[in-house]
Amino acid sequence: MYGYFAGIVRAPVTSIIIIFEMTNNYSMILPLMVSNITSYAVATKLSPVPIYDALLLQDGIRLPHAEKHALRMIPVSAAMTRDVVSVPGHMTVAESFEYVQKLPEHHHAYPVVDGAGRITGIVTFNDLKRALAAGRGGEKLERAAHKNLVRAYPDEALDTVMLKLGRHGISQLPVVSRTKASRLLGIITLHDVARALSREIETEPAPAEGSPQ
Repeated sequence: MYGYFAGIVRAPVTSIIIIFEMTNNYSMILPLMVSNITSYAVATKLSPVPIYDALLLQDGIRLPHAEKHALRMIPVSAAMTRDVVSVPGHMTVAESFEYVQKLPEHHHAYPVVDGAGRITGIVTFNDLKRALAAGRGGEKLERAAHKNLVRAYPDEALDTVMLKLGRHGISQLPVVSRTKASRLLGIITLHDVARALSREIETEPAPAEGSPQ
């Protein structure tokens, strides 16, 4: 239903925020994001003008798209989480699983870093569980982690981040320096994007009375 809403209204992030606020269930975010981005892409391809915008255009009324505008205007640096929980690559899979289990807050994925703090990969909690179930508990995490990283940069806009998340079916990206790709600066999650977008839209000044919308 919310994928349908995202395609018709052309507000893919809004429906994600609604679902998250209603359920507070992180497990729904990734499939919802994939369905929303797919629906949005197909709808945009078939009909570049959203249905409500088309109705307004018939009456000669043009409104700015607040959500799309905000995503283009907000840089990753303004939305990302800087206090990143990472896991040392020299740990074994079993040690890493025990380590993340003891963390006060659990995350979907964790950057893997070397002794100098440089990012070398990323591993999800489910990756660790599957590796343990396969008898690979003694394997070094640096070998078990995903090496083909999809990265975000602090000067990128959030609409670019959303495209990367949707294209690769993931829910977060490590943020690294453009000049030094191994330098981990933070992490940007779908929740970070939704929170920044909500904050930006809420703080936008209301148009003056009598002014054109």
